[in-house]
Amino acid sequence: MASPGRWASVARGGVGLVAGGLVGLVAVDLDLPALVSFHGDRSAFVPLTAATFALLWLSPLRWVAGAAVAVAGALWLAVAFISSSCTSRSRAFLRLMK
Repeated sequence: MASPGRWASVARGGVGLVAGGLVGLVAVDLDLPALVSFHGDRSAFVPLTAATFALLWLSPLRWVAGAAVAVAGALWLAVAFISSSCTSRSRAFLRLMK
């Protein structure tokens, strides 16, 4: 039977894997690889990001991975909701100016 410490490591690695998958999906959704002029095949981006975060989550650098998840989530929320509300506000402003 495996020791409880081993299962805790597996669980932490799983959390890192899910967090990395989330960051990878957000990065692909927002087309962030284009910021570094990467226009190649992006099919391996999400699994590589997930694997990297799983390893980071097992290390003492877990806070870096957690901060990256928080920044990715905040960035997605800003793009998803703030930009659409700004667009509707600008259209309403332009209607008022006519």
